[in-house]
Amino acid sequence: MRKAKVLFSVSIVLAIIAIAIAYPLWGYYVASKQLSIKLKSIRPISITKFRIELYAENPSDFDFEISSLKFDVYVNGVYIGQGFGENIVIPRRGRTVVYIEFTIASPQAATLLLKLLQGKELVIKIKGMAEIPLKLLVIKLPLTLSVPFDIEERFP
Repeated sequence: MRKAKVLFSVSIVLAIIAIAIAYPLWGYYVASKQLSIKLKSIRPISITKFRIELYAENPSDFDFEISSLKFDVYVNGVYIGQGFGENIVIPRRGRTVVYIEFTIASPQAATLLLKLLQGKELVIKIKGMAEIPLKLLVIKLPLTLSVPFDIEERFP
C-alpha cells in the first residue's frame, strides 16, 4: 500500500514536470507558426557594417524570445555577409521593430548594397539559426532550442 502511494506521488510529480516543460514548448510552436517577420530596411552603419530593420508581429498568446541568432545575408543569390542578434523579445499579441547588424564579406558585397541603397530592385535573403531559451513554466533552463529561419523579400 505504501509503495503504491509513493509510486502515485512520483507519477504526479513527473506529470507536473512534463506539463511544465511541454507547455512553453507548445507556446513557442504556436508563436512560431503565427509569427510574421518582414524586412523593412537596410542601412549602413559604417563602410563594412549594416543594420537590418525587421518588422515582427506576434498574434499568439505567447511571448517569443530569442537568446541569440546567427545569420547569412544574400543579395540576388550572392552571399554578402554574416551577422548576429541577441536578446530579442517579440511580445505576445504585439508588434515590434527588431534591429540586427551584419558585416559585409567582400568588395562585391559593397557594390550590391550600393545598388540597394540607390533604389534598384534586389532580392534579399536572410538565412540562419535562432537559439530559443527553454523554460520550466517561467524559469529559464540552461538549454536552448535551435530553430532555422529563412526570410526572403524583394527590396525596395
